[in-house]
Amino acid sequence: MFPIKSSHAGVGPAFQPRTNARCLSPIPRFPRIPDCLSTMLRAGIAALLFAVPALGWDIGFDFRASTAFVSDPSSVTPVLGTTTYPTTRTVNGVTVVFGWESTSPAGSTRDRGNYTDPRLAGINCGGNNSGAAIFRVDLPTTGWYSVSLAIGDLSYDQYYHIGLMDSGSLLLSLNGQVTAGTFIDATGAPLFWQAWPSANMTILRTFSTTQFRIQLGGKPDLSGTESCLAHLRLSSAITPPPPPVRSFILQ
Repeated sequence: MFPIKSSHAGVGPAFQPRTNARCLSPIPRFPRIPDCLSTMLRAGIAALLFAVPALGWDIGFDFRASTAFVSDPSSVTPVLGTTTYPTTRTVNGVTVVFGWESTSPAGSTRDRGNYTDPRLAGINCGGNNSGAAIFRVDLPTTGWYSVSLAIGDLSYDQYYHIGLMDSGSLLLSLNGQVTAGTFIDATGAPLFWQAWPSANMTILRTFSTTQFRIQLGGKPDLSGTESCLAHLRLSSAITPPPPPVRSFILQ
C-alpha cells in the first residue's frame, strides 16, 4: 500500500483565512467571495434566531367566569373576575404572581363556548364608561417579552380599548370595534375564532420594570360597551440584534 498524497502537496494550503478590516471576519482566499457576504449571512441567520422567544418563562392566562368550564394546558392558568392581585400560583413548574388590581371585573365575566380552543372559551371585561379594569403580572426580569392577545367575544359585538403598560408607561394601545365570534390579536388583526388559534401573531416589547399591566376599557366615548379579553400570553424573548449589513464591497 502506498500513502495517499494530497493533491495540494507542494502548492501550499488550499484555505488561507485572512481578516477583512471592514467586516472583522475571516474571509477565504480561495474560492473568492464578496468580503462582507459571510457577515451578512450570519446577521440574517441571527435575526431569525433572535426573533424566536427563548426557552424559559412562558405563561398564558385564560379569562372566564368559572375554573372548571374548560381544561387549560399546563402552561396556562385560568383567570376569573375574583382573581385579584397578588394571586400566587405555580404554573408549569414556575411560580407566578398576577391578578386584577384597581377595578375588578367581577360583574363582567362570562363562560362562552366550551367547543372552542380553551383560550377563547370565556372573557373578563372592563367597562368603557365605568372605570378601567387593570390586570397585572409580575415578570421574572426586565427585558424583551413576546405578547399574545385575544380581544373580543364569541357572542356579541364589542368596542374595545386596550392598553399594554410597562408599570405605568404605555407600550401599546388598541382601539376599535370587533364583531361577535372575531378576536383581535396583538398586532391588531381581526381573526375569526376558528382561525385565531393558528393565525394569531405576537409582538415583541421591552420592559424596563418587572410590572406588566393590561388595561381594559376606561374610554368614555365608547359608552355602554365593554372591552373584553379572552387570552393573554407572555414569553421571555432574546434581545433583537442590530440591523444586518445591507451592502458589501467586491474586491
